[in-house]
Amino acid sequence: MAPLAPHVPAAPSFATITNGQVLVGAGNIARCTSNADEATAKLLDAIPGTVFADGDLAYDNGASDKFTNCYTPTWGRHKARTRPTPGEIEYKTSGASAYFNYFGAAAGTSGLGYYSYDLGDWHVVVLNSENATGAGSAQEQWLRADLAASSRRCTLAYWHSPRFHSGGSGNTVVQPLWDDLYAAGAEVVINAHFQNYERFAPQTPDGRADTAFGIREFVVGTGGAGHNSFASVAPNSEVRNSSTYGVLKLTLSADGSNAYTWEFVPIAGSSFTDTGSGGCHDPAPPPPPPPPPPPGGVVLVGAGDIANCSSTGDEATAALLDGIQGTVFTSGDNVYPSGSSSDFANCYTPTWGRHKARTRPTPGIHDYNTSGASAYFAYFGSAAGTAGKGYYSYDLGAWHVVALNSQIDISATSAQLAWLKSDLAAASGRCIVAHFYLPRFSSGTTHGGTTAVQAAWQVLYDAHAELVLNGHEHNYERFAPQTPTGAADPQSGIREFVVGTGGSESGYPFGTPVANSEVRNNTTFGVLQLTLDSASYSWKFVPVAGKTFTDGGTAPCHAGHGAPTPPPANQAPTARPGGPYAGAVGDTIHFNGSTSSDPDGNVPLTYAWTFGDGASGSGATPPHVYAATGSYTVTLVVTDSRGAASAPATTTATIGSTPNQPPVARPGGPYTGVAGDTVRFDGSGSSDPDGNVPLSYAWTFGDGSSGTGATLTHRYAAAGTYSVTLVVTDSRGASSAPGTTTATIATAPTPPPSDSAVTLVVAGNIASCSSTRDELTAQLLDTLPGTVLTLGDAVVPDASAYTSCYDPSWGRHKARTYNTLGNHDYYNGHVSGVWDYWGDRAGPRDLGYYSFDVGAWHIIVLNSNGSFVPDGAGSAQDVWLQNDLAANSKKCT
Repeated sequence: MAPLAPHVPAAPSFATITNGQVLVGAGNIARCTSNADEATAKLLDAIPGTVFADGDLAYDNGASDKFTNCYTPTWGRHKARTRPTPGEIEYKTSGASAYFNYFGAAAGTSGLGYYSYDLGDWHVVVLNSENATGAGSAQEQWLRADLAASSRRCTLAYWHSPRFHSGGSGNTVVQPLWDDLYAAGAEVVINAHFQNYERFAPQTPDGRADTAFGIREFVVGTGGAGHNSFASVAPNSEVRNSSTYGVLKLTLSADGSNAYTWEFVPIAGSSFTDTGSGGCHDPAPPPPPPPPPPPGGVVLVGAGDIANCSSTGDEATAALLDGIQGTVFTSGDNVYPSGSSSDFANCYTPTWGRHKARTRPTPGIHDYNTSGASAYFAYFGSAAGTAGKGYYSYDLGAWHVVALNSQIDISATSAQLAWLKSDLAAASGRCIVAHFYLPRFSSGTTHGGTTAVQAAWQVLYDAHAELVLNGHEHNYERFAPQTPTGAADPQSGIREFVVGTGGSESGYPFGTPVANSEVRNNTTFGVLQLTLDSASYSWKFVPVAGKTFTDGGTAPCHAGHGAPTPPPANQAPTARPGGPYAGAVGDTIHFNGSTSSDPDGNVPLTYAWTFGDGASGSGATPPHVYAATGSYTVTLVVTDSRGAASAPATTTATIGSTPNQPPVARPGGPYTGVAGDTVRFDGSGSSDPDGNVPLSYAWTFGDGSSGTGATLTHRYAAAGTYSVTLVVTDSRGASSAPGTTTATIATAPTPPPSDSAVTLVVAGNIASCSSTRDELTAQLLDTLPGTVLTLGDAVVPDASAYTSCYDPSWGRHKARTYNTLGNHDYYNGHVSGVWDYWGDRAGPRDLGYYSFDVGAWHIIVLNSNGSFVPDGAGSAQDVWLQNDLAANSKKCT
């Protein structure tokens, strides 16, 4: 019998939990120079239960005297019921020794700091984000074993540094912890570190919304140490507050209802709060296997040189993959420009990332622009092989596929080739294809072929491999079978394809065709589709829409290779009807069974619904209108393309008579800007009293233009004060009253003629929220014309404070300012705030060195933070500087 869909209970009301255990606390707590920790401690005086202390407990260095004099008089009076975790403040005292001495056994094993305990229906896991958290680390292995041993259905974890927050690209260091918790079906993660409050909707470890199986994260750095402002709003962030101290109170069910409620309790005199509830769930089902190949063989499809946020070519090639079944390969340079976590999140994920579950990648030079290709290995996980190595193999039908890493040692005596020889020896009798970044042969003039991979070719040739797939050159080229030295060999040679056509850039030129080159094209994005049969293969270059170039053919495997593989038996699909659903009589209820799946990939599925009122429907997302109030049982059965039907899966639809209340539009603002520059509008504070989300957003900007979306940008052509209006509509069709704000747009400064005298106004060490002296110097700028250049440390304590501390003073001259990075920009891991505020006025993201011209002068801005961006002789920055100076045509520098 096929398994039923995992049970996902309705979110309970506060009244649902009749017997609960309270877990209450916060992080970023005690300072001897503040009384806010006493105010939050008074909240604990009135709230029973277990106290969690979420790191950064005793400022400013976690020493014994700080625990004795600052923590003990406030939160220390609840020490006997506290289960703590450390933060970076505790580790400013070597090994957090004072922390472990103060809390003793309640903090877990000294030096480790991770442990677990049970509360009611819940298993609570306490982790240490200041200790190693990587996949395979002692802590991560302990976590997997602890979760496997737990008998509780509900799981909550807390530690100090969050995976997600509003103000950066996310903390991938703790993603392995999220991966394990998500796989085990955990519901809640609580963190601190940032001195504010933020609640996220349930999401996956890589930040995709997942209402069925996702983890809800709370950031509760509100214990009393201070306040941090927010920068750009992170995806899935639901509630934020940066001005209120308080504690998070969770009531965890102990009555078998498998539920929880939350309440942010503010200190006396503050009014902000946040409440809600949720249910426990089972782990997410494993991802479906890759779709089956067409009859007769398995499909391997892909390319290299792929994703670039400044190109649309990768979306065009990803659209090809949408219609091609099989396993996806990449042959390096997966994402431009630097292979960083933000590049993967913003550029690769929206295109080729939608095929991540069936992708087997290899890295290229751009992936290694981030040290050790760490973001690449974090993004693809085990699918990319062992982190730091990146070579591995897998089987497809009768074929053995080898993925190599040409960016590390691949010489004849390397560990990689020793592994390759052993791997190929074990694959005897199979047809063989290898994919990696650097081509042995190429007619391209930009990079060309390289002998760096000749030793790998020799090992493959000795094993009678059939195919090698590469990237690097941004073009397409097919070769006749040949030896590692380039001699034609139609019987035993390897056929090479260069497929650098994934979408990042096109048009790398060809020179004189090299020996054995058969087909070349440098004007077409596309993918190479290989159909791998039991003893032969066929190839087809598939061009993007609007292009006509293609290339195809067939060839046998070498003598002695290939064996037939019997098709697997058909397994039944799994129906997942979503829900539970709710609405009112006469509403259109939109059902969604699109997460149903088939373990064999026999799609498309057909859907058969019964709605519990005598009506039925079909399709993945059918609508239905109920004529009477009540609670209805909704049933879904899905059937795969080979005729196997799932077991029935049920959910509920609760239909009431409550009229729909309109939502409330909150357009934010007032906004300011300069004519010709973009202004960013944010209406994400809008809400619906009935919770009928998602909302749709309709903006008018006061200049005859309009737009949609919660956050968006608009460019005003002329100076003036504009009335901006936002109307939001809920998911049941009710529209808000118009919400209005203003946008005040200043005239853009007129650039000076190129040959006239120009003014450059400079200073460094500028703005601090604890000082008004930056306002005095900003008043000088108000009277001085010309271009403004900051000379580093434009804001302290770190780059998260640009909006709150720099912008009110020097920020009013932002439109004519260029920025230089200082050491404070790198404090506390907030350097991304530099580019979030300045954009290209701080140079390329994560680099910070660039140049610009003013009149007859060439201005060069360098990054002297050498521990983050190397600046020594021969470094990338030094090479760029030499090239920039060589290209400069200005008289003065």
